[in-house]
Amino acid sequence: MADSRRESLLFYKYLCNKIGTQVDVRTRRLSFIICDIHNHPYKRSTLKLFPQISSGSKAEGLDLSGSDVDIMLIDNRFEVYESERDVVQGRKVVLIMDTEDNPHCFSKLRVLTDYNRAYNISGRFKRLLHFEGSKCLLSSELYKMHNLNMIRQDAPKFDTIHGPCISDPNERYDFAHCLKCSTWISQAQPWIHRPRVAWPNADSIEKIIKCGVLFVPIGSKGSSIENLQWRISFSVVEKILIFSFNHTQLLCYALLKIFLKEIIDKHEDLKGLLCSYFLKTLMFWISEEYHSSFWTPCKIISCFKTCLRRLLYCIEYSTLLHFFIPDNNLLYLRFNEQNKATLMKLLKDAYNKDVKCFASSKTLNDYQNYITGITDRVVSIEREIMKIFSNGQALLNHGNVFCLLKYFLYHSRSSLSRDIFTLFISHANSRESQRSRIHSKHNVLQYFTHRRIKSQLLISVHSDAASGWLMLVSFFYNHKQYMESILIVDYVFSKCTDEKIEAPKGVWLGFNRNQQLMLNSTKHENLITILKALTIQEVSFCDNSQMIPIELQPVLMPDMNLCIHPKPFAQILRFLCYYHLHDLTPCRHIVIQLNQTVKDNKLFQYCRVGNTLQLNYSQDSGHFSFFDMCYIVRFLRLAHQMTGEPVCDLARLYALTFDHMTSMIDID
Repeated sequence: MADSRRESLLFYKYLCNKIGTQVDVRTRRLSFIICDIHNHPYKRSTLKLFPQISSGSKAEGLDLSGSDVDIMLIDNRFEVYESERDVVQGRKVVLIMDTEDNPHCFSKLRVLTDYNRAYNISGRFKRLLHFEGSKCLLSSELYKMHNLNMIRQDAPKFDTIHGPCISDPNERYDFAHCLKCSTWISQAQPWIHRPRVAWPNADSIEKIIKCGVLFVPIGSKGSSIENLQWRISFSVVEKILIFSFNHTQLLCYALLKIFLKEIIDKHEDLKGLLCSYFLKTLMFWISEEYHSSFWTPCKIISCFKTCLRRLLYCIEYSTLLHFFIPDNNLLYLRFNEQNKATLMKLLKDAYNKDVKCFASSKTLNDYQNYITGITDRVVSIEREIMKIFSNGQALLNHGNVFCLLKYFLYHSRSSLSRDIFTLFISHANSRESQRSRIHSKHNVLQYFTHRRIKSQLLISVHSDAASGWLMLVSFFYNHKQYMESILIVDYVFSKCTDEKIEAPKGVWLGFNRNQQLMLNSTKHENLITILKALTIQEVSFCDNSQMIPIELQPVLMPDMNLCIHPKPFAQILRFLCYYHLHDLTPCRHIVIQLNQTVKDNKLFQYCRVGNTLQLNYSQDSGHFSFFDMCYIVRFLRLAHQMTGEPVCDLARLYALTFDHMTSMIDID
């Protein structure tokens, strides 16, 4: 018994290190919640037309290999009601559920508002309607295709239909347009009073009922009216239930997902047979039947085996009932005799091996060699913040600063949430300042606009040690304040020391030992102080940014990437300032330094194969990115035109290579 307890505790610590501690999970969840607030409806983009709710594994707090980002976009132009008796007339198009002759968890949506009213609200609705006798129905298929066409206008790469979602070709991001019913539907009413041991508690149930349900545009597969059916979605309330899990429950849920993706799906004949939603439903049923005292770190191996045993039972009897609408059996006609037998054998073997079944897993295959404990709390939080920004999830083009401030002031209760809010507010102000124009001929308006932009930029310096300050330098440079710009650039260079933690665009590779020591030395500081003192982010320009110096507009590539490492960007700004001050000596030194940077960071190797010159691209964590080098060599060519300073042979070769590559392909 003692050995089993000791093994479980060791495995629990291992999982916290590999999957995330409670602090990691909380940081991820808060970041996605603040992202949703940040992306309050903003009519400058089709993607931001609707309120968004992040869902899926990442928003639930799990950052597992292969997880995508799921975004629910609530279409506020419609309101769904279960019956005409419940309707509250307003400006929205009213839809009534029509569940007759539909499978459980699916419904048709009948337009109650007369057709002319719907047409007047938007002429586009005409093409979304389907007439079935006297009924006017909103077609799920036509609605989905309409949204696909709208999104393509702003984001052409989102051109893939993935179930009810619109995805990018790599299926990293899924957008699901949803319709909302604000009341708890009758099909799910029995769930409220269903017998349960302790979970979920009364407060969670009350919160869930107030959320209502969503409808996503996908029908029952194989149905003759599949194009008219909408699936009833409980994504929002499922997220609330996941949030109510204790950490042992969440880790067991993560283990099931890893087991599915990295063990079951590796078998060709089993791939796609189960999905993560089935595992989530399984966890909900088990959690409802067991007391919270069962889900403890010292029993985590036993907890996982309980989940496997229940999954075996479900497969054997082809029965897994929907958690909210149990009349719907998710596994009905799911298996044939052969794949069921194969799957059951795999599950029985895994049950007998317990956690050793993960030896063939990509994520957890090193458990037997695990010695070290959990990462320090400060390092842990910092790691999650770095992942968020390296994935580009926080650097969104449009945001609502006032909404962020409102939630920061009135709803942010913990120091962690306040720090993450501050971080997002900093980035949001940077974006807002870049979109502002000072073009009024009225001196007073010019003065106040100038002050407002400068204030926003000063707020943006709190995100890290360099990028916010360099955006302020760009602003001063554009207003011919060259000496002030040089002073700030010198300050930035004093901050860009070797021990700083960089988060380059792309995959974040983690902290080295010196960086961990630096973080541990500041463990008593709050998160935002650590970020400002120890981290360096890329300088990120939004589309049509007013901060890009006019000389650099031909250098940057707006259709490809508008992020640049702060070190070369600071050098470039310093060059431009000295050039306009007619001091060419520092300009020459800067060109020499940038030429040396090109020589020291060899991204390409050229070799001749027969009559062909072959180009090999290589990059490690110590090099600048492809785009950083592209900007440097393009600027060197510009500097040569401005001052006549020579450009090294390698930089000239790179410049020709980049020009050729960018004219031939679209680089992500």
